[in-house]
Amino acid sequence: MSEAQTTKPCNLEIACAELGRALVKSAKKADEKVLNELLAVLEEQGPYAMALYLRTRHKEVNTSIAPLMAKKLADILRKNQPEQNDDVLMNLLRDIAEDLDDLLLAHEILRTALAYARYYRKAISQQGE
Repeated sequence: MSEAQTTKPCNLEIACAELGRALVKSAKKADEKVLNELLAVLEEQGPYAMALYLRTRHKEVNTSIAPLMAKKLADILRKNQPEQNDDVLMNLLRDIAEDLDDLLLAHEILRTALAYARYYRKAISQQGE
């Protein structure tokens, strides 16, 4: 059997929802404003710029959510897990950028996951009121 026949297909919508929930749970400081900023940079400049923005402007949030994003992207795109450090997401995105299809898929995964993270954060804040 080939590798494609032995691996279970991934439901991307569910994977993005799970990633969005994990981002909110792991980063208490990732409020709705931070998530909106990340989403805006992603839409305007792309995944690598978003990772750079996250690393430089939100260092505390970066240490908790960048590894989660990198792991989920690597799993979905079947890439090798990059070395765990402060640049884990940027290193993976640099590797992904070599294939345009993978880069576009990574962009869509991150966009959808951040949208779900925003919904989860809003739901949590409304429950607390």
